[in-house]
Amino acid sequence: MLEASYALEIENDIRTLTIAKKMLDHAIKYGWDEVGGFCDAGYYFQGEDYCTIIKGTKNWRAQAEGLNALLLFSKIFPQETRYSDYFFRQWEYVQSFIIDEQGGDWFEGGIDKEPHFQTGPKSHMWKCTYHTGRTLMNCANMLQGDRNKEINKVIDHWRKTSELL
Repeated sequence: MLEASYALEIENDIRTLTIAKKMLDHAIKYGWDEVGGFCDAGYYFQGEDYCTIIKGTKNWRAQAEGLNALLLFSKIFPQETRYSDYFFRQWEYVQSFIIDEQGGDWFEGGIDKEPHFQTGPKSHMWKCTYHTGRTLMNCANMLQGDRNKEINKVIDHWRKTSELL
């Protein structure tokens, strides 16, 4: 959402930033597994005011997008250290349970929950390297600091917008 808004050159897009932040905060509060990683699905049952995890598996795509979002928000909201804390925890999870050190690429899901992915295919109609590659390139760019002017423009844009919240 933030990338699209920025690409469309929408100035002071407080609404998109507010919604994106609420979504990430909700994912951390209700979808984060203490082992690490984001669970696949939750549900608000009638009469309950909290989200119950109904699918505790951890798809590779959610882990990739979570990694990217956590690092981006740690740059936009540096005073909110939980984003960088969760980013590092997420990276540890990805290294331990998603990246296939022996065969290369990423498993389809976290092998802490679904060990059968260790022997499954790395790619199929719904799994390709787009999310993985995009996440790793975005994170590498954000971690370069001042050396990457383009990503710093994006971060600065959203930092300025965050000051309007």
